[in-house]
Amino acid sequence: MRTALAAGSILVFLTACYRYTPVTDLAPAEGAVVRLDLSETGTAQLGSVLGRNATAVEGTILSHTDTSFLISVSATRQRNEQPLTWAGERVSVPRGAVQTIEARSLNKKKTLLLASAAILGAIGLKLIVSGIDALAGGDDGGITPPPPP
Repeated sequence: MRTALAAGSILVFLTACYRYTPVTDLAPAEGAVVRLDLSETGTAQLGSVLGRNATAVEGTILSHTDTSFLISVSATRQRNEQPLTWAGERVSVPRGAVQTIEARSLNKKKTLLLASAAILGAIGLKLIVSGIDALAGGDDGGITPPPPP
């Protein structure tokens, strides 16, 4: 039972739910995980670096100046396509290319719901396995049946 609960806990931490919320501060802290939504001009300007039709770039802020953000890119979002995963390449994004900045944060409600479902699933699985063992002539409590007459 403990193994199932531990596996469920690890699963929850690996698949925690996150959300992006708008940032009012124009200078997010270094190390912050953000999504930079690009303007139309930014999409055109960064097309050769981020890919054609990139509308947003996600990653970790490494540094920033008055004119740009240096970001370790984890993904880009392309217009009418699936997100593309990156391996942490460093890209300088001019501030003028950014329409909005959003910070990633833990969505506590969805993560709690996922954790609850994982724990209940692990408990249910344990009960099913225990029930199958009992039906298959599992542990009889250590009582030896009397010999036949």
